[in-house]
Amino acid sequence: RRTDHDDPHVTSTRSQVCFSTASNFRAFEDATVTGGVLGGALTFRSQTLNSAQNALGRIAGALATAFNAQHATGQDRSGAMGGAFFAFDGPLSQSNAQNSGTGVLAASIADYQALTTSDYRVNYDGTNYIVTRLSDSNQQSFASLPQTIDGFSLSLASGTPAAGDNFRIMPTRAAAAGITSLIADPARIAAALPVRSAANPANLGNGGLRVNGVTPPAGANLTQPVTITFSGATTFNVSGTGTGNPTGLTYTPGMTLSYNGWSAQLQGTMAVGDSFAIGVNSNGAGDNGNLLALASLNTVALLGSGNMSIGEAYAQAVSDAGNQSRAANAGAKAQGAVLSQANGAQQAISGVNLDEEAGNLLRYQQAYQAAGRVISTANTLFDEILRLTR
Repeated sequence: RRTDHDDPHVTSTRSQVCFSTASNFRAFEDATVTGGVLGGALTFRSQTLNSAQNALGRIAGALATAFNAQHATGQDRSGAMGGAFFAFDGPLSQSNAQNSGTGVLAASIADYQALTTSDYRVNYDGTNYIVTRLSDSNQQSFASLPQTIDGFSLSLASGTPAAGDNFRIMPTRAAAAGITSLIADPARIAAALPVRSAANPANLGNGGLRVNGVTPPAGANLTQPVTITFSGATTFNVSGTGTGNPTGLTYTPGMTLSYNGWSAQLQGTMAVGDSFAIGVNSNGAGDNGNLLALASLNTVALLGSGNMSIGEAYAQAVSDAGNQSRAANAGAKAQGAVLSQANGAQQAISGVNLDEEAGNLLRYQQAYQAAGRVISTANTLFDEILRLTR
């Protein structure tokens, strides 16, 4: 074996079955090794392990990216804005070891919602880059790079490719294996929202304004003071930096306001002159607004073109692995039954029955003893004849 990827010419760290000659290695394609423990291991790697790693990598990358963005909109216990919470590896780009050109391709994630769980092969024919999605052999051709394909951006990082060069791109393979936490101190977790609302104590109505959260990325005016003033029971004005200062807005109980990156809900009965202020959260120690937003990311549709949540994607990955495991177990039982039948048929023709062999030995023994008696009798008669002729 040698440590190459499934593609026999792409340098990686995957073991591969090879035929060794005096000067080179010739790699066998996984599909040609079909029997025994080795064939089973290679089939598992190509049909189950690779796709499972890609699926988990896509989940880890999407969750970490969304988590980092949301965490950056909150503030920690000291009042500092949060930063990245997770670090993880990006897409892998590998060059064919036999490429004659000097080109090196690079890949980066552009949109997790558009990502698949497939790997990709890129062939350069001297004019175009032909990108093949390996899961279904779908091909796209581009005259130049950079290009965005299925949620990731592909670019020429350095060098110049030559006709016949090829590359392998794995957009999600490494994310789950390399994910790490950047924050060890609980006090640095940005659990609080950076803004909070306050009602004017002189308000006559029983209405309220509650900040729901901050949508990443946080704008430059996120913590700028904003005032909502009711000019009537069902109309209000908004003033503050970055808001555009709209007037005469219609109030509906339960409605949501969104300015400067934050969203807040108005509810209750308002009176003329009632006002609410939104500004810097100077006492975030008792606020868990951003922590709730972080917890809710599990149900946000971050994948599958905006139709699949992290929880659903994980359930799908587990289901796919379980189905393949069950199919493998069923196949093993079926093959075991075939083997048992074949052994039975072989034994019926050439097998040894100990009882039958014991009976045969007894019969042969008796035949031998009878033959011995015949020979003994013949010797006696011959001796008698010789005696009478003297």
